[in-house]
Amino acid sequence: KSYQVGLAGIWYEWIWLFLTPFYWVIAPLIRRIRVVTTADFFLKRYDHRIASLYAVIGIVTLMLLIGTMLLASGRIIEAASGGRIPFAVSVGLMTALFMSYGIAGGLVATVNTDVLQGALIIVLSFIIPPFALARLGGFHGLHERLAGAPYDLFSLVTPGEITLFFIVVVGVNALVGWPIQPQRFSDAGASKTEMDIRIGAAYGSFIKRFCTAAWAFTGICCLALFPDLK
Repeated sequence: KSYQVGLAGIWYEWIWLFLTPFYWVIAPLIRRIRVVTTADFFLKRYDHRIASLYAVIGIVTLMLLIGTMLLASGRIIEAASGGRIPFAVSVGLMTALFMSYGIAGGLVATVNTDVLQGALIIVLSFIIPPFALARLGGFHGLHERLAGAPYDLFSLVTPGEITLFFIVVVGVNALVGWPIQPQRFSDAGASKTEMDIRIGAAYGSFIKRFCTAAWAFTGICCLALFPDLK
């Protein structure tokens, strides 16, 4: 999104920014409910009909999320390999990989994978921008190439799309939607103590907000380097 609209595209990830204090309060409460899945919560709170409806919605939601991630990852691998690893092959291999460790190792395997993934996210997020800036001739070259834009691409709001109203609405929506995401109860239940889930949810998420700033900046650099991508 930052490639399309500039730095304001960061709000597609920073919708979670204002939730950080709420993570500290809500996460341990979710753990105290003592259920494995979000559908289990709806079963205890309402009845099997609501639980079944949520289970279907949760499955569809996760299918879309997994599909989106596979689509993006497959295209990146295809491009990075110069087409030597076709899109379909990379998607098939990634699917086989996460299904295998998920079935074989369950939640423990998933947590171990997330630890490695978390470290890679932090490192890789900040590796790309210096190389992009070097190709652009530094910040001066970046600003020079983007000088002809119809509005300030380094603004956190854009005219007509990512306005202050948009930011407030998606922030409230994120607060309402975060506790009932399909993975939320298993995340909380996997923590040994309430302090663990507090630190993981609040501090971990806050660290990721710094990484997303690097993602948005990478998008702006790509706009300067490859201005005509469809």
